[in-house]
Amino acid sequence: MSNIKNISAEDCFSTIKENKDAYLVDVRTPYEWETFGRVNEDSFAAKYIELTLINEEGDENTNFLDQVNSYMISKNSEIYFICKSGARSMHAALILESNGYKNLYNVEDGFVIGWKPAGLPSK
Repeated sequence: MSNIKNISAEDCFSTIKENKDAYLVDVRTPYEWETFGRVNEDSFAAKYIELTLINEEGDENTNFLDQVNSYMISKNSEIYFICKSGARSMHAALILESNGYKNLYNVEDGFVIGWKPAGLPSK
């Protein structure tokens, strides 16, 4: 059974706002960042990483885990994943969970359905 916790965009923001030891990983594509916008990482203390999990053609980034590992994130750090609507972010969290990461959160309403409509800081 998975220990990944679903969290709303609002709850995610209120948690990462002051937590400089947490990470927010946006797994959308460059096209989505340009078209729908990005979270404004200047508005919270957590570290922000943009790392595509599945490209526009639907191909999975086979280097995703290696790329995450290159950031030297502790397996006990709180890591929040966000995508457009919550599906790819859960997939990303599952990949990390199966590799020993412990404190994983899926922003279940994503950027387009949750973060942006809630008026959370974006650019």
